[in-house]
Amino acid sequence: MSLPYSKEQQIHCLSWLSNAAFGLKEPNFDTLQNLTTNIVENTLADSDIHKTIGSDWQLLWGPVVFSNSQHVAEVVADNTMMLLYSKSQNLFVVGIAGTNAVSVFGWLQEDFKVNRLVHWGSIVNKTIIELIQPSVSEGTATGLNELLSMTNKGQTLIAFLGDYLKSENIPAGAEVAVTGHSLGGALSPTFAMYLQDTIESWNANGAVKVVSAWPTAGPTPGNAAFATYVEKHLPSYTAKYNPIDVVPQAWERDCIETIPGIYKQGLTPPESAAPFETFIGTLVTAVFLNTINKADYLPIEYTHIQPRTALPGSAFDKATNDKMALKLDIAGKYEPAGLKPYVPYLRNLACFLAQAAYQHTVAYNSLLNIEEFANDFKEIKAKLTGKTEEDRLEDALHEALHKYFGMRLPFAKLVDEVL
Repeated sequence: MSLPYSKEQQIHCLSWLSNAAFGLKEPNFDTLQNLTTNIVENTLADSDIHKTIGSDWQLLWGPVVFSNSQHVAEVVADNTMMLLYSKSQNLFVVGIAGTNAVSVFGWLQEDFKVNRLVHWGSIVNKTIIELIQPSVSEGTATGLNELLSMTNKGQTLIAFLGDYLKSENIPAGAEVAVTGHSLGGALSPTFAMYLQDTIESWNANGAVKVVSAWPTAGPTPGNAAFATYVEKHLPSYTAKYNPIDVVPQAWERDCIETIPGIYKQGLTPPESAAPFETFIGTLVTAVFLNTINKADYLPIEYTHIQPRTALPGSAFDKATNDKMALKLDIAGKYEPAGLKPYVPYLRNLACFLAQAAYQHTVAYNSLLNIEEFANDFKEIKAKLTGKTEEDRLEDALHEALHKYFGMRLPFAKLVDEVL
């Protein structure tokens, strides 16, 4: 591996780093914020990390954590954002975290709130003369508002950036790259478009030449008119996704209908007749109803921003599938006789969700060719928190199964020993 990584790889690494608060559950908000900052700062200072992304990344602002519920027994991050700068590349990076699997607010108020649109002109406070107004989902608008409202030492990210550009005499030709994964993959082009539409207010000295977006695994942030608007007005857009990742199939009609059969290469449905995976298909059919507009009761025409590139090399992960299948096989031995016929359906649901979690997270390390950074980062985080990222991912999956499906999967330790 040549050192450091390419510009694009570095951007994706910093996107991954913005998820430092993923899976953390702390007794109070201050502890959560301080631990997140500690993880980011220790990662950027690590000599092994320098071998991949270089040593001149400065943390300028953040990471700032937003938590909608700061006075509960276990406080979690709903959104996280940070700003970094590489002097050698004259490159600013805004890293926006994805959905935190343990964040109910993130799931319900940002990811799934797609049954109402908010006009883009009202967000950027400008008149947009279009027959069909470029609009984003209410969930995207909520997430963007949280990002725009975040402050670090009393300053929003955009206010800080404007002051920094003037006070530090940044050379002309700078780029501001906005990146994020998952929810961050929807919010990063939205935040980048906001920067572009308000550029005169923060780029007074003209040092920034390009605002770019580098999302991965993002669902659609808005309607077809918004996609067209971004494609026309944002100077640079580079989106990547894993074609067997469920999340970037939302919410465009032609994409979301592929979800029930997305793991045909590895999962055998319990039923012999078409359609494939009836139970999963039923769930996806219900999920699609989220796109029915509350205003006129018609489906919203969500459309992905282009260009959007499928990452090569994706493959069904058999190890993930076998581990989950074994758990359900063990648990199924204790089901009452009348329920045993349903165990194969339960197993496939759990295996589908486990595969979806893997393809949406860990798989991207190899697909983006940033495994070396990802491995070093997870070791640093594990040392600071006392828990591995694999355990956090598994805990998050089990919590989601329990929270949304009422399922508890015992025998985890036994399965680990067997495998």
